[in-house]
Amino acid sequence: MTARELAKRRPELTVLAYDPGYVPDTGLAREYPKWLMMIAVPLIKIFMAKDRRSTAPVSGGRLAELIVDEKYNAAHGDYWSVRGDDFVKIEPSDLARDDAACASLWDDSAKLLGITV
Repeated sequence: MTARELAKRRPELTVLAYDPGYVPDTGLAREYPKWLMMIAVPLIKIFMAKDRRSTAPVSGGRLAELIVDEKYNAAHGDYWSVRGDDFVKIEPSDLARDDAACASLWDDSAKLLGITV
């Protein structure tokens, strides 16, 4: 929603949302208790769809592709996701396509952060 709203407010920018998928071993959960990770990681591997899992090299490569490949220059507020070895544009939810809701989220977030425009 924020990517769509930023793209609307700043049309001169290329704005994309990116979902790298589940990428274990990135260190993002390094502060979580070890006991929790010993339970959570095996469960995630069992229940998460295989196409939603990725690796740091694959997800990093896709992020780099978004940044440098000119074919994404026209993408404006789009949502891209790694799905196995594929890279797909995802259709946002009904709520995320609601322009008024996107604007409200943006304005409320700015107010909470004390940002005035």
